[in-house]
Amino acid sequence: MNRLVRRAARLLATVLAVGGFAFGCLPSAPTKGPGEPAERTDGPLRLPPWNVYYWYPTPGDVVSDGFQELLLTGQEPVVVDSVEQLGVTGDLEVLGVLYAGARRKAGSIQISPGFPPSNLLFGPLLPVVGAEVPPGGLGLEVVIGLRVGDGFSARTGLRVHYHQGGTRFVSDLSAGIAFCPGMSRDACKAAYDDWEHSHPVAGTGH
Repeated sequence: MNRLVRRAARLLATVLAVGGFAFGCLPSAPTKGPGEPAERTDGPLRLPPWNVYYWYPTPGDVVSDGFQELLLTGQEPVVVDSVEQLGVTGDLEVLGVLYAGARRKAGSIQISPGFPPSNLLFGPLLPVVGAEVPPGGLGLEVVIGLRVGDGFSARTGLRVHYHQGGTRFVSDLSAGIAFCPGMSRDACKAAYDDWEHSHPVAGTGH
């Protein structure tokens, strides 16, 4: 077994051993208990402008989507409870969700082959549930493992449930992505625009 294979095996074992993470789905939203206040939508998670990324994979490809960073507007950290995809269409299998922290290369690494990705620029990767988003300009990068199907597939955003002390928040983030195997860029963009028109992320605009 060569060094690269041993490193990949150790990384996969670490991911599987850490609690709060499941292959095959994004973590589900926390259940609100009786008498608990509703999640607030005015939390300190920074809302990005409308954005979308187009990708032209081969059907069956497994990729790591690192399109969205979690950044704060204030100086108090928050803890992530779950991350959900919004406006999903097509054959897009979710394999899991991790995060890259302060030891990654600054900025979002949008698409990398495989999951977990072998790209060393991500640095160490850990489950996103229970992760603390620190203040400052770096934050955390969400890394979602996806297996792409035969035709057009897409999502329009991400929904993040999180808390700060005893206060619970939810934020919808524009993080559109379109997978268009065998399609031209114009056809891919038209397909995404048509889907996003009826599944926009609230609070964002072009």
